Amino acid sequence: MNGTFDVRTTPSFDRLLKKLASQHPQEASKTFAQTLAILKTDPYNRTRRHPIKKPEGVPPGEGQYRLRLRRWRFRYDIRGDRQQVELNFRGLRREDTYRHGYQERPAPHRPQNAVVLRSSEHAP
Repeated sequence: MNGTFDVRTTPSFDRLLKKLASQHPQEASKTFAQTLAILKTDPYNRTRRHPIKKPEGVPPGEGQYRLRLRRWRFRYDIRGDRQQVELNFRGLRREDTYRHGYQERPAPHRPQNAVVLRSSEHAP
């Protein structure tokens, strides 16, 4: 399929966009503009230049494709018969997304009478 796609949004996407744009004004507008440029030209990722995946088992209407731009996530559906992309969800990964439950581990315990040998002490 050549040509450009028409990109539309759902009401729930519009609400999320408004909320996230108020919290992250510069980053949100820049990321959204970049998303529109990608989805208008290559929503199927035929060029393999974009971080787009198609999660398994997601029915139409619930965001069959996912676009990842830095810490932003976009879910969308493609209606191939009309060359139309429908944005369903926009999410933001927090800085601590993968750090939950992370705790610094204490240093390994050494008995008080333990001797630590250095590599230079091994030489004859």
